[in-house]
Amino acid sequence: MNQLIHREAITHSQLDHPNITPFLGVYRENTHRPPMVVLPYIERGSLGEVLLDTAIQSIGFVWIVRSIVYVSRADC
Repeated sequence: MNQLIHREAITHSQLDHPNITPFLGVYRENTHRPPMVVLPYIERGSLGEVLLDTAIQSIGFVWIVRSIVYVSRADC
């Protein structure tokens, strides 16, 4: 696992916020492909799909901003 992915995995594993998907691990199928971050399945769909839903666009924006503020202040 390269150093950047390793650092990202450690940082993500230490975050605990309701608007940030929990980190489950890293999976590497073989050495010819990059490692994949493993996250839980979310029923609402992808972030892009959620943000396209006009009923929750303003709420989604607030969730994203709160998550970014949390991550920027996290001591990881």
